[in-house]
Amino acid sequence: MVCEFPVWVHLARKTPVRAAVRGRVYEIGAPERPDGEVLLTVWTGGRAVGQVLATEPPVFRRLGPRAAPEPQPVSGIPDLLECAAGLR
Repeated sequence: MVCEFPVWVHLARKTPVRAAVRGRVYEIGAPERPDGEVLLTVWTGGRAVGQVLATEPPVFRRLGPRAAPEPQPVSGIPDLLECAAGLR
């Protein structure tokens, strides 16, 4: 089975992205254990805070106590950073 991911996902998996939002540094890259469900993992302070799931469209699922009840659709790195930083 061949699964096509958006270009921004391919680029972030190949070359991890680092960005600062509201004074926190976020790192976006390939998951530690690729399983087909998780396309990307988002870390801050050395701990995973969320994941991009392999759905159509891709969605961001927050991890931890502040987890949103429903994953949020993301269409690129800016959307992903907004979700990870809790800006939407």
